Amino acid sequence: MAQMWPELRVVGIDPWPPALRLAHQNVEKANQGARVELREQGVETLEDEASFDLAWLPIPFIPERAIVPGSKRVLRALRPGGWTVVALGNDAAMEPTMATVFRLRVALCGGPVWSPGDVERVMREAGFVDVRTLPSPPGTPVAIVVARRNPA
Repeated sequence: MAQMWPELRVVGIDPWPPALRLAHQNVEKANQGARVELREQGVETLEDEASFDLAWLPIPFIPERAIVPGSKRVLRALRPGGWTVVALGNDAAMEPTMATVFRLRVALCGGPVWSPGDVERVMREAGFVDVRTLPSPPGTPVAIVVARRNPA
């Protein structure tokens, strides 16, 4: 995204140092260091206020205990009218063996196996508006839930 939109500023967070090392290497290779900031932190410790237009939350990689407080932190970190895009597995659309493998991988990554409805509920309870699951083609292994900070 940083390469596609030259005016974009990106902040990436991850609490796992090996992931950040790889991210630093990728940012350096792409010559985007001046516009991409990487921080060692979990979403539940995000302290920014009204700073971002968009937030990406990959649920399979976020510990379940961090999702509810993290969602509230993301809401605060978004500018009014800003959106969050939440990615999660769509194991209901997977063949049974693949669904089992997916659930194992998510468990190994530390995230929960939630349904889109679970994510929608958490986002609404955090204070987001316009919460909805986007339609996806049949059999798609990823579901996307979007939610917006109230623009007012």
